[in-house]
Amino acid sequence: MGIPAFLGAHYRTMSKFSRFFFHPYDWTFPHENVLPERLLEANVHLAGDRDLSRQIVQGNSNLGADFLDRAYGTSTEIMTAQEALAAGLVQEIVELNDTGERQPNVKAWTLAW
Repeated sequence: MGIPAFLGAHYRTMSKFSRFFFHPYDWTFPHENVLPERLLEANVHLAGDRDLSRQIVQGNSNLGADFLDRAYGTSTEIMTAQEALAAGLVQEIVELNDTGERQPNVKAWTLAW
């Protein structure tokens, strides 16, 4: 659900080195003994989350049905900054220095979790 949250911003930018990863929605359970009712409930919620995500992306981009079918199906779609700009996911590709100011000629950034 990261991409739909990102699309909530009024003006969206990204680094030229950034990527969008569209991947299948899945759900794991901490143990093997899961009641069938719990599996059905999880499937309903997961399908709802996937459909909502697709609607948000579709409403905030110019991505076509073929791409969205793949991205919200069983494949992984990776989109570069240039592709995201062309698709309307971002309005601008920018680089910022460590104070958050725009900076030309940034070579690379590393993000640690």
